[in-house]
Amino acid sequence: MSRSHLSYIFLTIIAVAALSCSPFRSVTIENQYPAKIQIPEEIQSLTLMNRSMSGEFINFNEDSLQRYFYRKEFNVNTNVLDSMASDTCLQAIGELIYESGRFDVVIPVERNIPKDSKYYIIEQPLDWDYVGEVCKTYNTDALLVMEKYVNRVNTRFQAEVDHILPDGSANYSYFYASFDVIYNSFFRIYYPEKKEIVGQFFISDTIFWENGDVDQRTLFKNLGSIKKGLIATGIKVALDLDGYISPSWVPDERGIFIIDKKNKTEQKLIDASDWAQLAEYWQPLTESKNRSVRSKAEFNMALASELDGRVDDAIVWAAKSYQSSFRNQTDIYIKKLKERKAKLLRLEQTKAEEK
Repeated sequence: MSRSHLSYIFLTIIAVAALSCSPFRSVTIENQYPAKIQIPEEIQSLTLMNRSMSGEFINFNEDSLQRYFYRKEFNVNTNVLDSMASDTCLQAIGELIYESGRFDVVIPVERNIPKDSKYYIIEQPLDWDYVGEVCKTYNTDALLVMEKYVNRVNTRFQAEVDHILPDGSANYSYFYASFDVIYNSFFRIYYPEKKEIVGQFFISDTIFWENGDVDQRTLFKNLGSIKKGLIATGIKVALDLDGYISPSWVPDERGIFIIDKKNKTEQKLIDASDWAQLAEYWQPLTESKNRSVRSKAEFNMALASELDGRVDDAIVWAAKSYQSSFRNQTDIYIKKLKERKAKLLRLEQTKAEEK
């Protein structure tokens, strides 16, 4: 083996060792962006109730519902008012908006508000005494009501003829089937303290399923049932509503300085993503007379500020870090922070123009 080759291997080992001991490490974070529709900040908790189900709603048996469409040769266009799909939608909304961290949520056991009118009618707003009593009972700030929930199912089936037999029957070479569910729903958010409806949301779209196969039985097995499609539609409606009223979280890469590699507490807090405790640890180090330590602490305080939603403070801390000691990582981070601030401003401008 040549001396130059040995030198190359030695340098590679040194480089890898240096990187593994690097005081700068990457972390994956989730940036929060404001909801498309701002619900007043004083509303921190919601009771969820369902006013969409008229007497026409039924909890359809999956097999019975499927047989109905088969008897119609899978060429049907009709409303299917499934109570389980409606209730699934409400429960999915509760899970999603709770997971967003924006609201606490209560879904009562008795969550269905009687509806005497036809399924397609949107009733007048609820009486404020009733709304106030519900929120008082469940100790929440506001009431979110699903006022309308309608699914229209459109199915299609086609078969390609391979050849005609002598008796007049046909052999088929390929089968195709599809169904789409058009959903149409409406929600209100009632705020009893001010007797205001602070949000009204019409949500309508279509979900589409299709499949093709040389075997008809396999075709429908893989296509899935109408009932499951209705349940999936309920979840899609919930996702749409959540997209309006909950903040969004976008994963991104950031860097962090390990200031003291011997400090196991710092390492554990970083592994646990305990940014509040880390900020308390880093804050005094921003006064260090050692420029390198001070710069790293200021950089980390910028990250802690960003994760707390204070982007302007993060930019200030990052600028201080850059002034204390120039680092390429700091320059890159400042640019990322400014890009994020610009995006947030564009979102605010878009909301203002939509009002």
